[in-house]
Amino acid sequence: MTDGLQDCKEVSATDRFKALIANADSATYGLKENLLAVMTRDGSATWQTVAAHVEAQLQDAGEFTTARLNAILALIRMLSSRRTSGSE
Repeated sequence: MTDGLQDCKEVSATDRFKALIANADSATYGLKENLLAVMTRDGSATWQTVAAHVEAQLQDAGEFTTARLNAILALIRMLSSRRTSGSE
């Protein structure tokens, strides 16, 4: 009878993998990777240009890539809001 309860509490392998690829270290690495891509392409980068670059990748992304890109976007938004609130 407890099998149903245990199944509800367990996290699926898919969700565990999403959490792994969307963790802080992965998001930081992804941010650096996308920042470099924008800087190489444009010669410079802003939070907005990097966010736009990441958002453009979302349209063709699969489930796991979407999870990683969303984590990167969340990090960009957090860092950019921290930057703007610190300068006011």
